[in-house]
Amino acid sequence: MRCLALAQAWMDRGGKATLISACEGTDLRERILSEGLELIVLNSRYPEPGDLETSLDVLREHAGSWMVLDGYDFDSTYQCRVREVGHPLLVIDDSAHQERYLADMILNQNLHATRLVYGCSAETRMLLGPRYILLRREFLEYPPAAADDDGRESLTNVLVSLGGGDPKNVTARALEGAWRALPDGGEITVVVGPSNPNCGDLERVARSAPSRVRVTTQHGISDMASLLASADVAVVAGGSTCWEMLYMGIPMICIAIAENQKQVVASLVEQGAAIGLGWHEDVTSACIGDALGTLIGDGAEVQEMTQAGHRLVDGYGAARVSSLLAGSRLWLREAVHEDAKMLWTWANDIATRAASFNTEQISWSSHEIWFRKKLANPECRLFVAHDVEDHPVGQIRFDERGGTATVSVSVAPERRGEGFCAEMIDTACSRVLSNGWESGFVAFVKPSNMRSLRAFSRAGFLRDGEELIDGQEACRLRLTKERP
Repeated sequence: MRCLALAQAWMDRGGKATLISACEGTDLRERILSEGLELIVLNSRYPEPGDLETSLDVLREHAGSWMVLDGYDFDSTYQCRVREVGHPLLVIDDSAHQERYLADMILNQNLHATRLVYGCSAETRMLLGPRYILLRREFLEYPPAAADDDGRESLTNVLVSLGGGDPKNVTARALEGAWRALPDGGEITVVVGPSNPNCGDLERVARSAPSRVRVTTQHGISDMASLLASADVAVVAGGSTCWEMLYMGIPMICIAIAENQKQVVASLVEQGAAIGLGWHEDVTSACIGDALGTLIGDGAEVQEMTQAGHRLVDGYGAARVSSLLAGSRLWLREAVHEDAKMLWTWANDIATRAASFNTEQISWSSHEIWFRKKLANPECRLFVAHDVEDHPVGQIRFDERGGTATVSVSVAPERRGEGFCAEMIDTACSRVLSNGWESGFVAFVKPSNMRSLRAFSRAGFLRDGEELIDGQEACRLRLTKERP
């Protein structure tokens, strides 16, 4: 799932992605294919030789492409063979368990990542911590609520999700604890992983529960984000679901059901982002019920946990990583209401107003109304660009009408002269095309604005005549770009 998130972000930049996996289950395969990825299914898993040989054959057909490895068995031998055929390598890792890493980049999105010691080259780029958490696009369509606005008057909907396998059936204990703690009228949703052998038993337990319980299998969920959005509180394992919970602002009780989850749970507790119950063998249903009951009754702690989640996970990790893989100096995000003041300040910069067709200063009240309308308009896409250190460098807007999107762009005053404008235009055009717009692009620039004309030209726009805009001469530039 995190590789799918990275592939989505890569395709947003106009790239193509192939997933090589011993992928089990038709639902998961269909999900991958529906995202526009090529899927190559392995018949054997490394260290079986068929895995590596198939992967190397695929790499030979994609000269210069990045190879991304995500799995505990991809040792230094595997990594060395990838490097020998001339491909840059990103290793997604959780524990620094390999003696030697031969990657160009190592990504560990866990809170404890900076405490680990990796045996790797000094030139290896380290992407460590929650800045790089890989969230799928479905979650990003749910902007998190304001961190200082709890919005949960009562916690009545509990989500239980204990990972893909759960051979010890910790889920049953969590279910029993949840119905003990849940107030009247509450609901419990149990997400059963695709490798969980206890689905039938859980369904029988659910039918006898005093609360309303729904059991659903993970591979049958096409949109996990909507399921999380309906939850008020959760009982989860210390796996990747935790990051989705943090982004969605859902207070959670965490249980470590695998050795590699112990540090994750401890780190979340340390950050005030979760209640940790420790190792699953030491956790009883009564323990889960007590913790859940305490959390349900403590609105202050719920709000603190929500705020901690928002601080840790902003949802832009995949965009950051994909920009680094592309060798880009910037990444894009959709503008949000909190950007209004910054964009207003940029718009009223002296040089920006001089380059505009309306040179008057913009009042805050009119800007605020305009900005709110733009964010709500489905025919408008407004992005903020950041450099690799997360500093904002500019904004770019697309207003679509009749199959053509008009492009408006400006660079933050303090970042002019660094060459960001052309890259921002090219990256953003690829983004809107990959997200489904069937547009050509047009821009209108004053003839005297040579810096902007050069930027559009470097991004592939061609002069297409002149027009009058608000009574002033304007160069019309066009770009016809096919969807990748």
